[in-house]
Amino acid sequence: MSNSCMLLIEKRIDNKSIEEIIFELGFESDDLEDRYFYFNECLSIRGCWFSLRLDYFPNKTLCVATTFPDSSYHDVEMQITVLKSIKNRYGGKILDSKSEKQIIPKNGVPQLSEFEIAIKRTYLYFLDNIQRVEMLIEEVDEKTFDIEKRSRIQITNPSIIHHNTLVPF
Repeated sequence: MSNSCMLLIEKRIDNKSIEEIIFELGFESDDLEDRYFYFNECLSIRGCWFSLRLDYFPNKTLCVATTFPDSSYHDVEMQITVLKSIKNRYGGKILDSKSEKQIIPKNGVPQLSEFEIAIKRTYLYFLDNIQRVEMLIEEVDEKTFDIEKRSRIQITNPSIIHHNTLVPF
């Protein structure tokens, strides 16, 4: 479940003008059009996503900043900062993405030390890796392991490859 805030600007703003602001704050362009990502190696846990939606409302600009559960104080602060920076230049209203009511965003995430952030990030990466491993585990027919009838096809069997990959893990 993500936490998104929106900035609705009553006029159309071009991408380049918005990109000036967000690139100055440290966002980088994602592979997808009009989507950007912020991550600070020392202070971020999950990072902050930003997207620009010009087709959502006619003749208006919608900016969306998103953080995810377990984000750091800094990630949420960047979510608030990017929307406020754009609002200061172009005006508009900051809205809650679920209720679409105007809000004054606040950062309720506790500040952690760099050491605590590194531990939390490592733990979350570990949980992500466990989920990836669980997706790879599957039942394998014992006949595919018949050593006497081993062939090239059996060696490239995806089930066998998955399990051989998991052994060192």
